[in-house]
Amino acid sequence: MLKEKDKFIAIVASVGNIDEIDKIKDDASLFEDLHFDSLAVVELLSTIEQEFAVDFTVLPDFLERFESVGKIWEGIQILSQ
Repeated sequence: MLKEKDKFIAIVASVGNIDEIDKIKDDASLFEDLHFDSLAVVELLSTIEQEFAVDFTVLPDFLERFESVGKIWEGIQILSQ
C-alpha cells in the first residue's frame, strides 16, 4: 500500500506544482497549506479517479474528503476495497 500512497503523493505534487514533497502531509489542507485553487482540485479529482479507478461521488462525504490530503487518501482506500 505504501507504493500506492507514494503514487498518490506524486499526483498531488504534480497537480499542485509542489517541488518539496515533504510538505505534503496527511493533515495538509489543499487550499490553505498547499495553495490549490478550485481548478487544481478538479484536476486532482479527475487524475485520482483515472489513476486509481475510483469514483469519489459515490461517497456521501466526498466534498469533505477534499479538505485534507489524508482524507483524500482514506477515500481512495475505501473506494479501492
